[in-house]
Amino acid sequence: MCGIIAIISKSENVPQHILDDILPLIKRRGPDATGTKSIVIGNGFYLHMISTVLHLQGNVATQQPYVTANGDFLQWNGDVFGGLEVKDGFCDTVILANRLSECANDTEICKVFSSLHGPYAFVFFQNSTKRLYFGRDYFGRHSLLYHEGDDDFILASVAKHSTNINSNVSWKEIQADGIYVIDTQLQKCNREIKCHFWKSITNSHCLKVDVMKQYDTGYTNKIMESNGSAENDHIAIDLNIETFNSSFEKVVKSQIVDKMSDLDALVAICESQNIWPLVDLFTDVLKKSVQRRVSNLPKYSNSHSSISILFSGGIDCSILALLANEYVPVSEPINLLNVAFETPKNKNFDVPDRCTGRMSYEELSKLCPNRVWNFVEINIGLDELRETRIKRIADLTYPLTTVLDDSIGCALWFAAYGGTIHPECKTKVVLCGMGADEQLGGYSRHRSAFENRGWEGLGNEIMMELERISSRNLGRDNRIIADHGTEARFPYLDENVISFLNKIPLSSKTNLIYRRGLGEKLLLRATAYNLGLRNVAVFPKRAIQFGSRIAKAECNKEKASDICSRLL
Repeated sequence: MCGIIAIISKSENVPQHILDDILPLIKRRGPDATGTKSIVIGNGFYLHMISTVLHLQGNVATQQPYVTANGDFLQWNGDVFGGLEVKDGFCDTVILANRLSECANDTEICKVFSSLHGPYAFVFFQNSTKRLYFGRDYFGRHSLLYHEGDDDFILASVAKHSTNINSNVSWKEIQADGIYVIDTQLQKCNREIKCHFWKSITNSHCLKVDVMKQYDTGYTNKIMESNGSAENDHIAIDLNIETFNSSFEKVVKSQIVDKMSDLDALVAICESQNIWPLVDLFTDVLKKSVQRRVSNLPKYSNSHSSISILFSGGIDCSILALLANEYVPVSEPINLLNVAFETPKNKNFDVPDRCTGRMSYEELSKLCPNRVWNFVEINIGLDELRETRIKRIADLTYPLTTVLDDSIGCALWFAAYGGTIHPECKTKVVLCGMGADEQLGGYSRHRSAFENRGWEGLGNEIMMELERISSRNLGRDNRIIADHGTEARFPYLDENVISFLNKIPLSSKTNLIYRRGLGEKLLLRATAYNLGLRNVAVFPKRAIQFGSRIAKAECNKEKASDICSRLL
């Protein structure tokens, strides 16, 4: 992982405000190496590139920007988990940069990126054509922001909302809708931007783009703020929504399930819907996703763990912990990071997520007695919350500024902070459960959609979740967690996991005919049960802002969509 700054400017020097405001932020993302390159690109413009590196692959940290034999430059903030061979001990930055250097045109470059599995944000300058390419993976799992001025165009992994370019400046997220290109030989190179939009999100092998199509979209304010200029630009995700026998479902619910305990009801539903074979298949796909994200990681020392897990004790994170146990050497501990906030009415930290976290920790300890599980209790008082928000977190949530962004951003920052306040638990990779609720119907809005619009309404809601996840969640989450020199990895958003879930019947993933704590995320509950997590299997869904009690820490009368004054 790395921090990226790339500037097209008429100045031969990197602007001082970048060095003062943004460079310290990207150094926290990449504490292991820092590199700078500046070149003349013609027409009175310069290209300045600054990269910082978090060493996660290869025997030594690879300096960035990486320069190929052809004089091309790559800033790579990503992980190649498939689509390009990267052998153990080698760095994907080097292999990808050399592969891109072999490309003769936009089409070939786009095919390289469309073949990749894994999260990324990147900037690539091709010396022979003087073209600058940049973008994010389709799901937007890593952050990349931009600012456009009269005489410059700036890309950065993170930015300060208080930056001193001028009083009217704003940064925006690069949309995760394609690969962007600037022909720097043109007179107004900072405005002549072309986008190669993702054409398709599905194919017969896995859920990932395989073809690009080109549109000359003109100015950045058009391509960055719209969903595209043609009807076919919008990407649809095809879910398997079958026809249901509603009368049979009601009989199963009223005569059997309502009279059973949660665990007995879960087993009965899974048997009646023949879900157990899907559980085995899903477990295998998810295991491989976890394995790709926890293997061959550098450690701080032999006594430290390779990984941590954001751990509320819920189904999503508990399954990740149990599967990670299979691939992390048993001699290494695994850290379970559990955050709780003080509220005005409750000065202790026995919040809901602390209670479920302890229960799940106990269950994991019984299932895996040879593993050392570090249950890390992170207790945050109001004064510390307010001070840290101003000093650190507000810049990381930016340019998102809602109450929900504040609550989730603060909760994630302090959860990942566990490795800082407990140095023995410091790791470079943290596994996160994001993506499970979106795909498996875990939110209350999914139940509302089902109750109001039936199966088709539920399916449409889940499709929308995946289509908007890049702009709604993940760039922010990446900025927040990376601030600790730690990379967030999302096993539920692995391309093969998403492809598998899209192919199976919707009712096998979530069946909201059944009560809360049972019907939502049905496949995941069945998986937890099958793996031996019997208590976890029937825990109700609880969002981090409520489970950690940060939503009650300062103001109880705000709407999630309101602009948060505390971030401004």
